[in-house]
Amino acid sequence: KEYWDHIALQLTTARNVAAEDVLTPQLVIGDIAAAKGNSFETSTSKDYGSLGGDATLTLNGSIDDEGGRTATWTYGEGANAKTNKMTITASTRNDVEYAVGFVRQSGDDLLPPIYVDCQKKTAVYSIDFQLPALDVKAKTEGGTGEQRVVVWLTWTNDAPNNSQAANTGFWGDLAAATERFTITSQNGENASEETITILGYHFDVSGVPVTDASGNEKSETTTVRIQKTLGSEELEYFHVASINDNDGAYTHTFDECKEITVGDATKAIAQCLNKDESARMYVDLTQFVSEDYQVADAISVSTIRWETDSQTSFQYAPIQQRAFGVSFKATFVQSSEVP
Repeated sequence: KEYWDHIALQLTTARNVAAEDVLTPQLVIGDIAAAKGNSFETSTSKDYGSLGGDATLTLNGSIDDEGGRTATWTYGEGANAKTNKMTITASTRNDVEYAVGFVRQSGDDLLPPIYVDCQKKTAVYSIDFQLPALDVKAKTEGGTGEQRVVVWLTWTNDAPNNSQAANTGFWGDLAAATERFTITSQNGENASEETITILGYHFDVSGVPVTDASGNEKSETTTVRIQKTLGSEELEYFHVASINDNDGAYTHTFDECKEITVGDATKAIAQCLNKDESARMYVDLTQFVSEDYQVADAISVSTIRWETDSQTSFQYAPIQQRAFGVSFKATFVQSSEVP
């Protein structure tokens, strides 16, 4: 809920949008969830980069109802008129996972944030669409058998940061923890307490060498995510890079990691199955699997230091950002073969 209340959502069939590619108007979820009455004009929401088209939504139900809030709108005229439908359903889950990113500083350099992986009880939204424009003809009927959908998610405004800033005790507990632990935080909106479970932490390291299949370094580097899950003795490694040439950087697993002898050295080379087989990438993880590598060192730079009157002062770094998980799924319904 905390994420979706600050999102403008729009669906199209292409990145380079033409008028016929726009499947929905810009839908500012927070505005629609809070709207009074049985109708809502999408044009009354602030424009966060709408890709075209407004509509009058017919509203039924409430976010708090069992069936959620439905918003329907019609496009086309006469016999060709069709109805689109969006349903927003709220529920409460005890195990919602998210991450809080803290500033890290080494000397004068700012490092990628360290994310503390958390879990708590909170409200979640499920948003469902039924769009006739997504009907796909089978190839046997002269169709392509596919329909691409691009989901545009635009952040609308700042979300108040209700998380408490970490203190000396928090970072000390995290650095020493071998199992997950809980903390109690004050909710800034209503001053109620909430229990947060700390699952572990992760951070990204850039400048990691890329090699060939034999472990020989190339001129390029890449980014690796290191994840520490409390209760596990093993670190997990993820690749942060594009999977195909036309997409952004995504976090994905390595296929395998092998020890390879290169000259007099033994290297740990991980294989990434991004792109096609001829463009597979190999990454040197040797520095991370070394016994000398201490993952908790990432915590030690989560402080800002400054000097006053020949005395060094310490302040634990503020929260820089939060990360929420969003999942997508599609339900495929075959139309009846009965005339």
